[in-house]
Amino acid sequence: MPVLTDIQGYASDLLKKLLYARHDQLHWLIGRMYPDVTPQKVMRQLGYLSKVINDGKHYIWPGCEVNEARVAAIEVMLRLCGGAPPIFETARPPCALTFFLMKQDCMQAFRIYTPVEGQETQCRAIAEQQRDPKGHAVVFYIDSRSQIPLLGVSHPHIFAVSDGAGGFTFQEAKL
Repeated sequence: MPVLTDIQGYASDLLKKLLYARHDQLHWLIGRMYPDVTPQKVMRQLGYLSKVINDGKHYIWPGCEVNEARVAAIEVMLRLCGGAPPIFETARPPCALTFFLMKQDCMQAFRIYTPVEGQETQCRAIAEQQRDPKGHAVVFYIDSRSQIPLLGVSHPHIFAVSDGAGGFTFQEAKL
């Protein structure tokens, strides 16, 4: 087993947690922690060590398949963090990610859910039952505004509505 440098270890750990990410997403995360390195070079080195698969658009942890809903959840997380590197963990579907941001003097927890159209009720029930981490905000990444009435929860929440072209807008936040 090859010994990794600190930077390679950090990049490898990021990808192991995320399972896959777009190139720009992983480059941004690496660049926040190591601003003096070239993320592309680090990822190329990990590819040589068989620690990452590069499909031309995504970096993929070996043995995983890309899920665009989770890639979108990563994008939502990066937009919400506003330049500060987040602390995050993956979660089981329909929750795609759990992450923490420093807000004022405390850490604010967020859970990103990616409900499938037609299964909003089940997703809402799961989100309502989640009590860990305590005081977290729920972020729903949805395909259309018509899903919003189906996803009302008592937790603080935000809706990230897809624009159909890979982007999204935040709607009806209650924090």
